[in-house]
Amino acid sequence: MHDPAEICCTTCHAGKASANTKENAHQNLEVFPGRMQTVEQSCGQSGRHAELIPLVQNSRMNTLDGMLSGTRRLFGEKPKKQSYPDLNQCLSEKGVDSYLRKLCVSCHLGSERKNHQQILQDRGGGCAACHLQTHTDSPHPALSVRVDNDRCFGCHIRSGRISLNYVGLAETEK
Repeated sequence: MHDPAEICCTTCHAGKASANTKENAHQNLEVFPGRMQTVEQSCGQSGRHAELIPLVQNSRMNTLDGMLSGTRRLFGEKPKKQSYPDLNQCLSEKGVDSYLRKLCVSCHLGSERKNHQQILQDRGGGCAACHLQTHTDSPHPALSVRVDNDRCFGCHIRSGRISLNYVGLAETEK
């Protein structure tokens, strides 16, 4: 489905398919398709995956509901409703917001992706956070609907709250 040889680059990356030069073809290029900020124009266009977008946008991995309010309660602060594409925009540099910014929000799906590599330490990046597979020799990274546990570890290995409990593993002080 996502094989670049089978579909046009503009299907996911936008740009201009009819252009004669690289510069013209790359106008309005989406380098990282599936970012939460542009997911409707990449994964959701022409009906592809459109029904999944609201589910992902409202998922705990995107909103961090529970994590934000629970952490605020632990710090003795009143929980507040957050609904921003980039949660870093609504967090201050002080107190619990500083803690959330440094430790929790980096895993938020709305966090910007920095590269096309998929490594254990990757976090954020919208759809690619889960569906981008290990980069091969191909000029295009592989995508898969099958999400292996190693994709989950980048975010879940850092948190004592969920951590690896979802696969039956638990962090202990020993």
